[in-house]
Amino acid sequence: MTDAPAKPIVRKVHTSLQRQMARPGGRLIAEAESRANQALEGQRDQVFSLLKSNIDIVEGLCASRPADAQAQVYACASAMVDMAGFLDVPTFFEAAFSLCSRSTFASCASPWPTQARPRRNPNACWKACAP
Repeated sequence: MTDAPAKPIVRKVHTSLQRQMARPGGRLIAEAESRANQALEGQRDQVFSLLKSNIDIVEGLCASRPADAQAQVYACASAMVDMAGFLDVPTFFEAAFSLCSRSTFASCASPWPTQARPRRNPNACWKACAP
């Protein structure tokens, strides 16, 4: 016969997070939120500057119409969606999201013409992209 296995030993492990949470004190949620908002406020001007530079890039792409413009427009628009969410500007968020959507649809259409031509139906790309 074999000996019965030894009874397992249960040890209580305390992490540093558990010790910190057990101590009295700390910050109220409202205070933590206020501090976080103040820290974000310091970033607003820089984000608006980045947003402006992305808009300038998109305008330049629309004027020059390079072959890979759709991919570049999508990248800029995607970055603008992130920035608009950070800045909590819903109308700009919707516009940037729409630009992402349109550039996706444009990528499945024919290349941009080198000369201006009359505007097509904006929903025509939906039909071109449909399976």
